[in-house]
Amino acid sequence: VASGAAWACFAGSYLFLWLVNGDARWAAGAPAPSWGFAALGCYAVAAAALAWAARALRRRGRASGLAMGLALLLLPAGSGAELLSLWQAGLRPEEHAHAASSYALVVFQTFHAAIAALMAGYVIARQWAGLIDHERRVTFDNAQLFVLYTCAQGVAGLLLLHGFPRLL
Repeated sequence: VASGAAWACFAGSYLFLWLVNGDARWAAGAPAPSWGFAALGCYAVAAAALAWAARALRRRGRASGLAMGLALLLLPAGSGAELLSLWQAGLRPEEHAHAASSYALVVFQTFHAAIAALMAGYVIARQWAGLIDHERRVTFDNAQLFVLYTCAQGVAGLLLLHGFPRLL
């Protein structure tokens, strides 16, 4: 809830600066949609991998660690694609307040992706040690919730950064 409230504040700042800055908002160009789609794909595959991991763990499978490892790799890759889309568009945070708010959204997402990757690594280590199975899975479930939240936050950020400007 706290992360969602903070993200909403960043989104509100982005929208406010969009409204008050007129034509200066995309002086360098809009973020590249191809990198936005790459980030969307990373988040979608990470969420699907987590859903598969949860099912595998319920079936007493140990392969759920592989799916968690996939999420561990895809979340930072998605954030990197988002950053690259802003950078390749020529947006620099030091040049304009709206560009800075765009970067703030992506850096906040990157922070969450890093935490989710740490959590996924911890889950994998516990699973390899035999401490997570179909009955003892609270660590997995907590990490799954955070990773899924991070994926949802990433998709919401993509819709805001790539969808909103193109909608208008």
